[in-house]
Amino acid sequence: WALAQTRDDQLWQALTHQVSLFLTGLFEHGALAGHRSGQFFPVRTGPALRRDDTELVLRVGFALEKTGEFQVYDIVHSGDGSSSRPAPPLEAAQLA
Repeated sequence: WALAQTRDDQLWQALTHQVSLFLTGLFEHGALAGHRSGQFFPVRTGPALRRDDTELVLRVGFALEKTGEFQVYDIVHSGDGSSSRPAPPLEAAQLA
């Protein structure tokens, strides 16, 4: 649904909220480490993360074993489908 929307602050907020709700559910079922949301996952999105105008990127970090130690991935959506890739290390470090 997000690919058909105008890429503006309202979209980025809606995506961040939707992903945060999903990850909160995982945390509540014991799948993520930490005691509060900032400790078990950060979520970022916005125009700066995409490589071109055809894709929409969410950067998500998961604290799977230890609070504050994230495995960070970019979830990429485009007209060709969706995929994930490890976030670049320096950019991933800025997410924490």
